[in-house]
Amino acid sequence: MMRSMSNGIRRRVVAALGALAALSLVATVHAQGPQEGKEYARIRNPVPVETGKKIEVIEFFSYGCPHCGEFEPVLDGWLKTIPSDVQFRRVPVMFQDRWVPLAKIYYTLEALGEEARLSPEVFTAIHGKGPARSTAPNSRHRPITCNRFRSLSSTANS
Repeated sequence: MMRSMSNGIRRRVVAALGALAALSLVATVHAQGPQEGKEYARIRNPVPVETGKKIEVIEFFSYGCPHCGEFEPVLDGWLKTIPSDVQFRRVPVMFQDRWVPLAKIYYTLEALGEEARLSPEVFTAIHGKGPARSTAPNSRHRPITCNRFRSLSSTANS
């Protein structure tokens, strides 16, 4: 009986050490950042970009895309630390007819100068995932409701 207990403990210790080693390896790889040729490819002949001499990062997305919705908090965090030589912009895609109105929402928010602030709210309203920024303590953001959207749209049209 004593021998079987020590084998069980030994197995747990070995499993814990194995898990710790695996986590340490993952953390090391993650800390190194993206590797050229593996996670991205460098363009040999740079193409002219809309932003002049800055590095241009373009996200092709849709508010209706669940993957884009999952990526939004990560992107939002990155945008807060974007380097000065990088320009970020979005291009909405319409792979489905039902995404056309969502692209119109994007272009409306962009025309109002509210896209950066309200896009996370649109994702939250559509996908209902994660805490809405507007419900965070001390948040200055208001939720984007149908009435709020109409008021923003009518302001833009006047």
